[in-house]
Amino acid sequence: GNDDGGCGDAGDRGAAASSFSRFAADFEVVGTLGDGTFGSVYKVRNRMDRRLYAIKAAKREARGRSDRERMLREVYALAALSDDTSSSGTAEAMRHVVRYYQAWMEGNRLYIQIELCQCTLLDEMGRGAH
Repeated sequence: GNDDGGCGDAGDRGAAASSFSRFAADFEVVGTLGDGTFGSVYKVRNRMDRRLYAIKAAKREARGRSDRERMLREVYALAALSDDTSSSGTAEAMRHVVRYYQAWMEGNRLYIQIELCQCTLLDEMGRGAH
């Protein structure tokens, strides 16, 4: 047999693989920041670096390849924005974009790890109105 040392398609091996939750293993939920039709946003602490982040978790599972691709468009947009702001190098441009860290699929649900904002958009808009 071909033993790949546990790498490869381990995520597609059924019940044993699906019982592992990267979300539960890597993060401790501190609170819920929002709850909507399509998903929930949690305030979490990373168990490794102990820092606080926000994680957006989809409520429903992707149904097929095209549905999964549609769900991933948000990830592609966040990644592109992160690239744009880091290459422009201006602190002002980066200040208004939520930083994207990573995304993954778990049980056909999308999870997106992003920067935890310390204030709301309304707070930011009020500061800029001077």
